[in-house]
Amino acid sequence: MIPYEINGLPAHVLLLHAVVVLVPLTSLLVVGTAFWPAARRRLGVAVPILALVTLGAVQLTINAGEWLIRRVPITPLVRAHAHLGDDMLPWAIALVVVAVAVWAQRFLPSHRTDAGNDHTARAEGTARADPGPPTTGPGAGHTQTLTRATTAPTGRRSRLATVVAGVTMVAALAAGVGATVQCYRVGDAGARAVWTDNFSTQPLPRTPPPPT
Repeated sequence: MIPYEINGLPAHVLLLHAVVVLVPLTSLLVVGTAFWPAARRRLGVAVPILALVTLGAVQLTINAGEWLIRRVPITPLVRAHAHLGDDMLPWAIALVVVAVAVWAQRFLPSHRTDAGNDHTARAEGTARADPGPPTTGPGAGHTQTLTRATTAPTGRRSRLATVVAGVTMVAALAAGVGATVQCYRVGDAGARAVWTDNFSTQPLPRTPPPPT
């Protein structure tokens, strides 16, 4: 059981700072690794781990908020903030799922070899084994052209890898933007619940301190 009070303050008001940082950061990295394979290879499993940490922070903040809401006056603004906070959890789960899907692309075959490629590979082997006609003289140009044709790379991105990459890009963009927008909405509702009608638009008169 987590402590719901930290240093005399409700844990909710402290934990939410972690959520405000982690959700946009995780969203940015999930989208970035979905669209840039180099970033995905460099960061590896770090992004799914960060997404799990973000999910844990969101759940802890929600639990601390449920503890706090039973100890403060319930107003429409507080209730709206609580409902929006509960809706943050599915977005955090979506970030985890998409982060794992993006990372797991490394296990998919990135290229395929079809019958045409097999034929080309056999032709390459034949070209290496048989030196063929001399490289000088009337037939030299034809021989060089044949060699270039048979040794050209013919690997093609597999259809499965292409489809998965496209789906994860769309999912990452949806989850990242949705989670960030929802995080903003929750924070805005919480600030309104705390500060609406609790401050003056004009400076308040202050009593000067007594002379020492």
